[in-house]
Amino acid sequence: RPFEILDDCNIILTPHLDSDYPDDDFRPTTDTILKHGLYNLGFVALNASPESQRFLEWWHAKIWNHCTRDYATAHYVDQRVLDLSPLLFSGVHLERHPGYNTAYWNMHTRRIRLHEGKWLSNNEPLCFFHFSGFDLSNALSLSRDLTRPIADPSGDLLCLLQDYRQLLLENGFATAHKLPYGHGCFANGEEILYATRRFFRDSPSLQKAKPNPFRSQQLILHNQLERIKLKNPHTGRFASRVKQRLRLAYHKLRFRLSNCG
Repeated sequence: RPFEILDDCNIILTPHLDSDYPDDDFRPTTDTILKHGLYNLGFVALNASPESQRFLEWWHAKIWNHCTRDYATAHYVDQRVLDLSPLLFSGVHLERHPGYNTAYWNMHTRRIRLHEGKWLSNNEPLCFFHFSGFDLSNALSLSRDLTRPIADPSGDLLCLLQDYRQLLLENGFATAHKLPYGHGCFANGEEILYATRRFFRDSPSLQKAKPNPFRSQQLILHNQLERIKLKNPHTGRFASRVKQRLRLAYHKLRFRLSNCG
């Protein structure tokens, strides 16, 4: 189906919603979608047109320094910025087929059923299911991000979750999920705090000067100061002032030396 659609459009996106949520006290809510983006980037399809290439270059530029979860600046990884794509690019198709990107965020309008060995969503072929937020320790729950009750009179959705859990276990999940994140620490083994990542991300000059941030003594020192702030805010503020004064003194000394002779 996507290949046929791409004959007549450039980009295919799947919206999180095709119908608003009930007015209740459960998650997710409309606010959830507004924070995370209108489209889910677990799926995107492109053809080989110049417009698609222009889209990829734009998308790359937008998330190069902002592929992060920062609600204060309206960024959510690679996803939220694509809210603008139908406004900026031609041939954007919004795929509303109930079997594409079925997940906890649209289960209020989906009914999953196993019929004659085939999985269906609203009686249409279930092309792929997005198990976002699935917890293996609780295979009775679709997602940790979902609190709204799901209508599953046939019990087929529960069977799907249990089958998925079993496949994960059979394919080494118990070992894989214990592996450490490869970019979570400096070369010396010290954990990198989010504040340090933000400091590096917001400093183009530092990025240019430190092509390998994982071995940067400057960043390691900054990380240690941030850790002090977390443990003792008063000591942390004092350490920050000392750091600023040392930096100012360093630049003054460089200026004087450059003007000697």
